[in-house]
Amino acid sequence: METAEKIRQWIGSVFNHAALLELTDGNPAALLVGYLPKRQAVHMPALPREELTEFFRRLILADTHQQNRLCVMLIMLCFARNAEIRGGRWQEIDFDKKTWTIPAERILSRWQTGRLNYCKSYRPSHGIARFCSPAHRHRRPYQRNHGRQNH
Repeated sequence: METAEKIRQWIGSVFNHAALLELTDGNPAALLVGYLPKRQAVHMPALPREELTEFFRRLILADTHQQNRLCVMLIMLCFARNAEIRGGRWQEIDFDKKTWTIPAERILSRWQTGRLNYCKSYRPSHGIARFCSPAHRHRRPYQRNHGRQNH
């Protein structure tokens, strides 16, 4: 059904454009809006931390194209979106500085805005803090194990 809905949307776009150009009187695909049942989203559980090592080991040994392996690794290691990685270009990566700059046009704007708004909500309203997540009593970043509870 997912494919049928995509085709309906595509045909609808063609007819909407044709209507703007006065080549047609209507959009027959509009009659199908809501007719095709939406597939219920299935959310997969997160991979438990204890299983990551085995997952990466199997991924490295998997019989797949090197590009696919690289994409999965980058998604997991950089927390980048699929489109950000798939559209990646070698000139975006500075191996000397160890940085990858993803152009704004490849970053989904609502995600980017959401990330920035989230960061702004934590930015101090007075003065400029040196770190985004400073320790409460000290002028240094949180330590690596800060906030971990030993059980």
